[in-house]
Amino acid sequence: MSKICLFISMVMSLLVLVETAVAQDGKIVDQFLKCGEIADDTARLACLDDLLGTVNKTRSEFAEKAEAQKKADFGKRTKDDPDSIDTIKAGIERFTQNNVSKNYTFFLDNGQVWRTNSSGKKIRIPSKPSYVVIERAVFGSFKITVYNDKGRNSRTVKAKRVQ
Repeated sequence: MSKICLFISMVMSLLVLVETAVAQDGKIVDQFLKCGEIADDTARLACLDDLLGTVNKTRSEFAEKAEAQKKADFGKRTKDDPDSIDTIKAGIERFTQNNVSKNYTFFLDNGQVWRTNSSGKKIRIPSKPSYVVIERAVFGSFKITVYNDKGRNSRTVKAKRVQ
């Protein structure tokens, strides 16, 4: 009886992770069915254990890719996503200042480009800026704060992602 319960619990565990199986074009489902055909209990259990390890590895890889994509999409105009991140920290490769509007454009090490919207406010960029912290604000806007190596920061101003 306990062997049947163990087998049913393994089946339920694999069914919970079925989205990962779909991502691998049904290979995992095929392997699961082959494991079910094994007559020896220990060999079947070893087969299911190996299969579960494969599913967990695939699931963690998918989660890492999804997190990296969220960071890459930070600041882009998208529909509200309850799992979206609220803050990023990125290094500054270079920055420029527009002589007319006095807005700064920051080129970050993650490939993103952000422009401040200071609306006439004077902001002081710390000497030798090294990184920025960008936070999600109200109504889909963003705030940017510039820091130097020593942790000194500038005034927080609104910003918009350009690229």
